Amino acid sequence: METIAINSKLDLKTYFLISLSIAFKLRTLIFIAAIIIVCSIFIYYNDGWDWIGEAWLVGYMALYLGVVIPIIVWFSCKRNMKISPVLVEGATYYINDEFIEGKTDSSSSKTTWKYIKKVIEKDKYFILSNPPRVFYYLPKDGFNSPQDINLFKNMVKANNIVAYFKPTA
Repeated sequence: METIAINSKLDLKTYFLISLSIAFKLRTLIFIAAIIIVCSIFIYYNDGWDWIGEAWLVGYMALYLGVVIPIIVWFSCKRNMKISPVLVEGATYYINDEFIEGKTDSSSSKTTWKYIKKVIEKDKYFILSNPPRVFYYLPKDGFNSPQDINLFKNMVKANNIVAYFKPTA
């Protein structure tokens, strides 16, 4: 059982983009579509249906999705960057076949692979998703070697985690 050590320090911009993608899951968009349908039915039965009412409704929803939610996520990220030990200090993750352990100077956490729902590979990092809104950020430059990255991918596959890896050349 080989253990991989990964140093991780998350910047505000990357944290915001990851948090925003979590906020805009398919489930959220379906919920917003359901709200639009319910509101359209309400408008139809109370005031009669017209294109202007529909345009206002869609405009309000677009404003909510395009402005309000990103502002809320931005301020939440800024607050979390000041109070979360993992975000303030950075963390070192120790990963092996059995568990994932994160340590900072002032905190630690440990979870088993059964609680990781999916792994997503981006150009510069991996995201381990641990629902509902928890994730582990593993930058590729935090790995000690390319062999450690391959070992990590093999651990993910061995634990039957849904993985979205970039194709290798």
